[in-house]
Amino acid sequence: MIIMIDPSLRDEILKSLSALPYEKQKRVLQFVLSLANLDQQPKDNDLIRFAGIIEKDDLKIMEREIEESCERIDFGEW
Repeated sequence: MIIMIDPSLRDEILKSLSALPYEKQKRVLQFVLSLANLDQQPKDNDLIRFAGIIEKDDLKIMEREIEESCERIDFGEW
């Protein structure tokens, strides 16, 4: 899928990008790539390969930790 970039946005982005040092330009590229990946949601069949890989004992430990740590309200915290 090809998406057209608005010419005025492209020019502004390139102008700003060219003023950055190389390392920051690389960071911008990484950020743009991460945004592109956010649009690619996994499909159900992509996730099915992970089904059953966590041991039952580990799941019980995780469940217990969540119940003990995450389901408490600390009224004095704020």
